[in-house]
Formats: sequence, structure tokens, C-alpha cells
Amino acid sequence: LTQCLEDGRHHALYRGILKSGARRIGFLLREILVASAQNKTIVFYCQKGKDRTGLVAALILHILHYETDFIIADYARSGPLLGG
Repeated sequence: LTQCLEDGRHHALYRGILKSGARRIGFLLREILVASAQNKTIVFYCQKGKDRTGLVAALILHILHYETDFIIADYARSGPLLGG
């Protein structure tokens, strides 16, 4: 994410993911809030767990008021594990 944000390579991709997936992402975030209020656990994932899942994880961390540097570092941790 850090590299992508710095050079803008994936800016359009991430905006597209957020725009096209807004309803699904909103649904997932609401489900997480409901599960949290009920003291339940929720797991979300995708096949590789990088772009879409990483953006949702970053949104969750942002909602929980994590520092931006932490969110970026957390997102970037998956890159080496996924070959990119």
C-alpha cells in the first residue's frame, strides 16, 4: 500500500474497489458492528487477501481510530507473503 500510495499505481484500482463494492463493504461493516455489539467474532477473507480484504481491514482499523502509519504498515505486511 505504501508504494502504491506513493507512486499512485493502484489509486484507480482502490477507488474502483471502494466504489463498486460500496454496498457489500457497507454490509460487511454493519455486520461487524452488530457482531461486536453482541460480543461475537466475525471472519472475513478472500482468495488471496490483499486488495479487497486489505482495504476492508484498513477501513475497520480507521473506524477504530488506529494511526494511519499503523494501518499502512499492517496493509503492507501482506505484500511479501503474497508475492507482491
